Amino acid sequence: MIQYTTKLYIIEFNYKGKDITVEYNFTKAELGYLNGTGTFDGVEIEKVLVDNTDVTRLLHYDFIREIENITKDKHLGNL
Repeated sequence: MIQYTTKLYIIEFNYKGKDITVEYNFTKAELGYLNGTGTFDGVEIEKVLVDNTDVTRLLHYDFIREIENITKDKHLGNL
């Protein structure tokens, strides 16, 4: 049985010289609790805003992945 929770969060940080706002879902799932594979923590970006303008559709895949990693680290307190 996989148990997970999602909740919408908003975070602001400086990315490549621009102040951006990221609206995201943070997912914490218990994967394979009985076989010992541990937990999964993940971030799914809903919107990326620059100066209150949604630029999510304009961002390249690599930038989205990088923003997801930064957002996840900030959410978990690693940055």
